[in-house]
Amino acid sequence: MKAIQLFYAHSREQVLEWISADPLWEDIRKNLSKKYSNFSFKMQGDLKIVAEKREILQLQDKEGDEGGNQHLCLISGEKGELVDTTTATMIQGSQASAKLVAFQVNSGYDSYGKTKCANAPITKESEFAYTTALNTLLRSGSHNKFNLGNRTFVFWASALNEASAQMEESLFDLLGFSEEKKDDPNANVLKVKKVFESIYSGKISTSLEDKFYILGLAPNVARIATVYWSETTLKEFAAKILEHFKDTEIVDVRKESKPYQGIRDMISCVTLGGKTSDATPNLAENVVQSVFLGIALSLFSVCFLHQKNSCRARSNYHPGKPDQGLLEPFEQ
Repeated sequence: MKAIQLFYAHSREQVLEWISADPLWEDIRKNLSKKYSNFSFKMQGDLKIVAEKREILQLQDKEGDEGGNQHLCLISGEKGELVDTTTATMIQGSQASAKLVAFQVNSGYDSYGKTKCANAPITKESEFAYTTALNTLLRSGSHNKFNLGNRTFVFWASALNEASAQMEESLFDLLGFSEEKKDDPNANVLKVKKVFESIYSGKISTSLEDKFYILGLAPNVARIATVYWSETTLKEFAAKILEHFKDTEIVDVRKESKPYQGIRDMISCVTLGGKTSDATPNLAENVVQSVFLGIALSLFSVCFLHQKNSCRARSNYHPGKPDQGLLEPFEQ
């Protein structure tokens, strides 16, 4: 009923333009005479034409009573004034005007006679809140984001406490993006491991209400696509990271020294020239999901890593390489 009511709400010229684009329009036009030029629609299975349905008149009266530009927001679930377009949230590889929610005008993406963001109604308050938060996470120098290949990931905790702050900073260090340089390359990662152990064991107090979120984004021509989403508690996430440390332990010639590696180092060692920006999107996404969700690597990633190892000359083989750490859990 809503779709029908919106159809009739448009001008006669607009309606004529729409129906004349239908493949059957030519047959309709030939059968219309000047005397009988009115016609209506009938829903499949109905006996009455839509113009006879009381529901349409009742729907129109109901909307008229509500008045104003008050509509239900998809984000908050509350009514308010909607935005026509949303603020740009540019990520690496996207256009400066790229947005998370956007609709091309007159390009076949509109539904039920709606245009722009009316297709995905968002109130002004909600739009300001989510775009401001996302742009803050994406800002230059942020320790709440990282890039792998052409994918951008942002992460944050729901609470403002010690555990949440240490979780965010430790994850950034684990990913291998910390600017802090140390003589011992393992020292920083071991420090991160200790933080996650403290959170998991309860030494650093957390609450079941304290959540941790990770959002993965990919660039497109005019929009930004969501490719990954995770929501978990701090303790559950700490358990997954500790599982990652266990999976990547490698017994090597250094015996007591275990070459833990950041996720970025693991991916860079299987790309041309060691650049994470050259990593295939599938590999980057799969490694992130494997670590953050505690699941096995896909067959594609395992085969890719095996192939890379096979191509390396035996003279260049060194125990404890990061990519061998990726494969180690699947070769036991």
